[in-house]
Amino acid sequence: LPPDAMFVQYFQTPDRLFIFVVSKTAQKTKVVSVPVSAKDMDEAVFAWRQSVQARNPTRSGKAAAGKPDKKKRAEAFDAEAAPADSEAMLALSQKLYQWLLQPIEADLQASKTAVLVPFGSLYYLPIHALATKGPDGKIQFAIEKFRLSYASSTTVFKMLIRERPERKSRTLLAFGNPDGSLPGARHEVEQVQQKSFPSARTFYEKDATKQRFFELAGQYQIIHFATHGILSEDPLASHLKMANEPLTVEEIGGFEGMEGKTDLVVLSACETALQVAKASMGQELTSLATAFGYAGAPALIASLWEVDDEATAELMTAFYRILHTQPSIDTLEALRQAQIHVLHLTRDGVRPFADPAYWAAFQLIGDYR
Repeated sequence: LPPDAMFVQYFQTPDRLFIFVVSKTAQKTKVVSVPVSAKDMDEAVFAWRQSVQARNPTRSGKAAAGKPDKKKRAEAFDAEAAPADSEAMLALSQKLYQWLLQPIEADLQASKTAVLVPFGSLYYLPIHALATKGPDGKIQFAIEKFRLSYASSTTVFKMLIRERPERKSRTLLAFGNPDGSLPGARHEVEQVQQKSFPSARTFYEKDATKQRFFELAGQYQIIHFATHGILSEDPLASHLKMANEPLTVEEIGGFEGMEGKTDLVVLSACETALQVAKASMGQELTSLATAFGYAGAPALIASLWEVDDEATAELMTAFYRILHTQPSIDTLEALRQAQIHVLHLTRDGVRPFADPAYWAAFQLIGDYR
């Protein structure tokens, strides 16, 4: 572990949750026992996710039938009192915070960075988006208080975190809107290139092929995909949509051209940190994100649900702007600041993306530095 970081590993038994805290400075592992059953934990996690997904537009930017108007939602969520459609989510969020973060708040405050290792249903939860009430009684999200990154296991984290060569500058390879259905994804890549990476190598629509990825991946420090992520019942068949044909988990995991050359893969797509079947009994996920990890990318930014086109473009533009203007900043802090930016972004007197549905899906997996 880096000296200013700690591991927080969760382990759920049928009748209680154990939290293991490991740091450089502590003489021994701290173990916290929380009296919550696996059944109650699973129900709370998936009820929270259902609440988010019920209110969340898709990556295409088209709201599903019955979902409230985005402006009306923003006005309600940004009010002093929680709106009716957010009350359940916030109540669950605070309950989960009490179980997962409150018992170790002192440790989190004492360490610069916490690497969270989930278990079971917790793989499907953005712990950085859990809410508590601040001293003033207002809702405060964990991301506003702590630096939280993720690892699928301590073993994988040890494999990913290693010495890197110093980079005088960052280079970017980006793929936008490969199947032509996501104009917002193309705009996202264009904005990143225009505002932060003018020398980026970019491919759009029919030119954004998986062959281009295999040919060029090893020449760039950052690889960005703005496309659809598609989950399959067979985890190895889950894929990113590219022009003409998919880029599958199986193909990515077997690719050897990124080791020691690529620092970060950004999957600006839907559900890239997930697999279809729920992980249980300590099973690690087989996701698009973990596939890139096994292919040699030490750090991944991936998503936990279908993401909104407009909010994601805003988040990714802010993320790359922060990386570009603050070269000494680490990847985790750039993502954290970008998510806080989206959370607090104000337009016409309201915060249109204050709801976690818009900013919380993305998490940093692996080497956060």
